[in-house]
Amino acid sequence: ADAATPNFPAIQLLNDPQTFGEKLYDNLNRYDKRFSLDHKILMMQLLSRVMGSHKLCVLGFYTYIVKYLTYHQMRIPSILVALAQSVHDLTPPDALTPVVRKLAQEFVHPGVGSEVIAAGLNAIREVCRRQPWAMEEELLGDLVEYRKSRDKAVTAAARGLLQLFREVNPGMLKRRQRGKEASMGIASGSQPLPFGHSTDAAVDIEGLVVCITLRPESLL
Repeated sequence: ADAATPNFPAIQLLNDPQTFGEKLYDNLNRYDKRFSLDHKILMMQLLSRVMGSHKLCVLGFYTYIVKYLTYHQMRIPSILVALAQSVHDLTPPDALTPVVRKLAQEFVHPGVGSEVIAAGLNAIREVCRRQPWAMEEELLGDLVEYRKSRDKAVTAAARGLLQLFREVNPGMLKRRQRGKEASMGIASGSQPLPFGHSTDAAVDIEGLVVCITLRPESLL
């Protein structure tokens, strides 16, 4: 089996996944104060797998989850994984931009430990791997500067984000950040199309494949 294709038979066989996803989100949102955190995370994980597997857009989910995106939130690795699993190439970037901003504000700044910064950069990369148009150019420029950090985990995370955008949209990077191959690609006119447009050539861009088999430790 293709390693990028998750094996969730019951989820694949859902009769009306959009209605199921919307009802699940409605319950999650309506009873937020009543459910325990563990219960909410189980619902987030199920909803995110349904969204990723069927390429659903349950936009309220991103408004809901953003309040849990703080570095001191209990069980934050599980929440970050649920977030990443829900994103796919048809997720509207406008719904995700506030999420990426919140991750950067909460996790990627000098006031937190290096392990928090690395986790934040990795979470942002996983969201943008699935939907690169969620990123803003100025924010990306700030985030990739962390590759100059003295901490190895932070440096690796920032380089991972930089490499992703060299592959999927080097035009968002400053000229000195693009690398030789990406700069040559821009010069030859091979720029990605705006969200909502597609050509046969753009279908298999590496890094845009929906992969909801992300393991929690990859965000730590």
